Amino acid sequence: MMGWISRKIFKVIVGLGKLGGMQLLFYIPFFLDTNFKLKVTTYKADLKSNINYIIAFVVFFGGTIYLCSKFSSWTGLIILLLLFVIFNIVTSRLNEIKLDKLNNGLTLIYKNYLGIKKTSKYELGQIEFTYKRQATSLRSGMKNVCTLYFGDKRLSQIVSDSDDWSDEEIRNFVYGLINSDVKKKLISRHLKDVEMENGI
Repeated sequence: MMGWISRKIFKVIVGLGKLGGMQLLFYIPFFLDTNFKLKVTTYKADLKSNINYIIAFVVFFGGTIYLCSKFSSWTGLIILLLLFVIFNIVTSRLNEIKLDKLNNGLTLIYKNYLGIKKTSKYELGQIEFTYKRQATSLRSGMKNVCTLYFGDKRLSQIVSDSDDWSDEEIRNFVYGLINSDVKKKLISRHLKDVEMENGI
């Protein structure tokens, strides 16, 4: 075991030795920083509703075949399936967020039920956020909501227990924003901030 570790350390030293002087100086602060992490922090929705979606699709598909065969109208089946596919292509939801503090980047990954992904990238310095207790519709109750802004443009609104985003995952993401020095946006005082252990 010690021999394997020694070989790994030797390879790292040799690799550093091949770097130029300026390149080596660039990497030194990262080795001195005990909080330095190479990987990007990723936050994801649970995607539990995908199972319900698949069940609903099977029921819908089976019911459509039954009705079309009963009335001898396969044209209706083709039209319904075509509309179904088009709806899923144009409809997507926020599925994953990547927070890259090292490169000062924020990546929002949207995905539909067909698995087609759409990625949007932004600089953290241009991002602002809020974390409020608010209702997202007339019929919904008060929920914890994290909203991301690019200037005055609202990029995305992440609602607890909606689109498979758990309250814990959203809270972890907010802590990540705070630790990355992302600014909090000042909006209506009528909305109350979500209470957090370290404050925001």
